[in-house]
Amino acid sequence: MLALAERDNVANALEPLVAGDWIEARGHAVVVLAPVPLGHKIALVPIGAGRPVVKYGEPIGLARYDIPAGAHVHTDSVESLFTDWLAARESTARA
Repeated sequence: MLALAERDNVANALEPLVAGDWIEARGHAVVVLAPVPLGHKIALVPIGAGRPVVKYGEPIGLARYDIPAGAHVHTDSVESLFTDWLAARESTARA
């Protein structure tokens, strides 16, 4: 598992995971609830609906619904902040 920052509430799978696997990252040990493909994210702690999903110390999106620890975190469960980032970047470039 790869979780670099202390604030991270998700980690990246460095190998495919199956339900029932135990993983540990940044002091969090959780059981995998469903298959997680290589490179995908898994919740290290429960993430409430509307709360930030944090990877590499930065929010990458907001949870669309409550995400339990051990769940696969992907586009169906996370509302991306990418468009907000692009808008902020464009307004900074124009300034």
